[in-house]
Amino acid sequence: MRKLRVGFDVDEVLYPWVETFRHHLHTTQGWTVDRMPDPTRYAFGPEWGIAEEREFLDHAVAAARSGLLHSYGAPIAGASEVTRRLVDAGHTVHIVTARRYDDSYGVNDVLMSSTRRWLDQHGIAFTTLDFETDKTAVPTDVYIDDRPENVDAICAAGAVGVLMDASHNQDPACVRRRVTSLAAYAQIVDEVATA
Repeated sequence: MRKLRVGFDVDEVLYPWVETFRHHLHTTQGWTVDRMPDPTRYAFGPEWGIAEEREFLDHAVAAARSGLLHSYGAPIAGASEVTRRLVDAGHTVHIVTARRYDDSYGVNDVLMSSTRRWLDQHGIAFTTLDFETDKTAVPTDVYIDDRPENVDAICAAGAVGVLMDASHNQDPACVRRRVTSLAAYAQIVDEVATA
């Protein structure tokens, strides 16, 4: 079996970002949960009545500053078990997340420390943790993300890209390899390692 560099996105792969953001807006802004349905697209602000990207970012940054967003909530099912199993099998696990905002917001240090703390708190095993919008900046053999464009970039870089199924990436024309669980992703890693 080959030892692989296995990649994971954080938000909506290991961490329930949408659910946590919904919780933040409900508890701090008094928004009703029915105002915030499961998103049907990646840029879902308008679906929740947030027409301007700046307003969406302001809410996200406020949630990050509060310490809630990026630190609250249980991992997505299998996150700890799958990452630990992969490390125990001799693979290296590389978490590459786009959790960065424009430096003018002044929250990137908070995001980095709260992300690392949350991963450690929940026993999610990793070899490296990188904050990059370009998911190909950290070489991997196999990588999972919830954003189709990131999966396309991974594939174009020569790795196996896998799309984590989510309500916001349900394009019927999508032909990307898709999984509905981290356990299914681990099976793909096993297939690649033994091919």
